[in-house]
Amino acid sequence: EIAPAARAITTSSLSSASAKDCNSDSNNSENDCVVRQWDPATGQYIELHESWEGFEFEGKPKHVLEEKAPEMEDYQQRVLLSQLAAKKRQLEEKAQERERQKRQQEHERKRQKRQQEEQEQQSHEMELAMQQHKKEEEQRHQQLMLQQQQHQQLQQQQQHYQQHYQQQYQQLLQQHQLQQQQQQLQ
Repeated sequence: EIAPAARAITTSSLSSASAKDCNSDSNNSENDCVVRQWDPATGQYIELHESWEGFEFEGKPKHVLEEKAPEMEDYQQRVLLSQLAAKKRQLEEKAQERERQKRQQEHERKRQKRQQEEQEQQSHEMELAMQQHKKEEEQRHQQLMLQQQQHQQLQQQQQHYQQHYQQQYQQLLQQHQLQQQQQQLQ
């Protein structure tokens, strides 16, 4: 938006003169005035040197330009409000970015915590499985030792019975031989 021209002022020779003085001063041979126009691109006023006679700016005679000063002030206020609004948007965007980063960090913290809990759970389950496996191994070992002991006891019993039967057989055999000898002698 380009604001209307600001209050008309004279050249340096009549720096305090009004726009009408600029038109009526006999010393001003060139009959020249300076009009300041606001430039939003640079944020500054631009001085326009134009001849007073018949000069119109945006279809308005020069003496009306004095009345444009309040509109210029309104424009400057709008520019200031626009800058403040832009600053506010910038601050809001920064706050939103901080909030987004905060949510992302919180999400990452929860994810790491959940992952750590899962790892601890897996480690605990693995430890329980190892303990169960060790317990079963010990039970199998004890059972094997018991079976070996029972087998040894059976072997000892068999040997004992074999020796006992062998002795009985020898005794019976000796008795039978002795009886045969006695019969032969008779």
